[in-house]
Amino acid sequence: MRLDENPMSLLKNKLIATLPIIVIAVIFLFSLAMIPSIHSAPHLLPNAIVNATGTQSANGNSPVLMLQPLWMACLIGNVIFLLVKNKQNYVNRKDRLRANIVQFLWGAIIALAAGFSLTWFAGRWGIHIPLFTDTALFLAIAYLAFFLMIAAVFSWIGLKGMIIFVLLLFFGAPVLSVAPELLPLFYRDWILPWLPMRFLVDGLRELLFLGQGLSMNHPTIVLIWIAFGSLLVLLSSSFKGSRKPEQKKESPR
Repeated sequence: MRLDENPMSLLKNKLIATLPIIVIAVIFLFSLAMIPSIHSAPHLLPNAIVNATGTQSANGNSPVLMLQPLWMACLIGNVIFLLVKNKQNYVNRKDRLRANIVQFLWGAIIALAAGFSLTWFAGRWGIHIPLFTDTALFLAIAYLAFFLMIAAVFSWIGLKGMIIFVLLLFFGAPVLSVAPELLPLFYRDWILPWLPMRFLVDGLRELLFLGQGLSMNHPTIVLIWIAFGSLLVLLSSSFKGSRKPEQKKESPR
């Protein structure tokens, strides 16, 4: 700095030199202030509960609770029919076929009684039943399907088949009470698809929670096919060989 220069002029020159930098900084700060902050103004999404289970549904497990007495009624009914048929000791195929047809007819009658009585008892227990008749008829279809399925197994292997259906209920009911998305991969892919009672639970969920009436939906169609296939297996057992063959009468000497 020369001695003859004025300090004010030097300060003025420095301010003029830094003026573009100051202008650029002000423009940059102003542009940042104009950009809205994501955290300061979040987007609020509406939260709505769809197909609520209601307060009278056992926390959404009412279909599984209705499954257990229905399944046990099917087991007890078939045990009684099996004991009666064993006591009668049908030998020829015609008598066994007639006995199986009678068992099917009685099963259809008991299915209607079980469907309406279980629906009425469920309502008395505090479970909300929006469609009484549709629910009762669907339970009757499910009872007949399970009744014939158990009868078909009993007709071929006897009372030893009871352990199969007891284990199905013992291990199947806890699986059905959990949402499929929360199940382990093995249970979701290999256990759940092979449980016959899951069609009853799925159908009851549509009736109790989704407000759908009785229709030919997937659970109903599968239950009807189970009943039809089990009836064929039950009737085919009439033509199997008897354990106690008919004794030949000795001719008088």
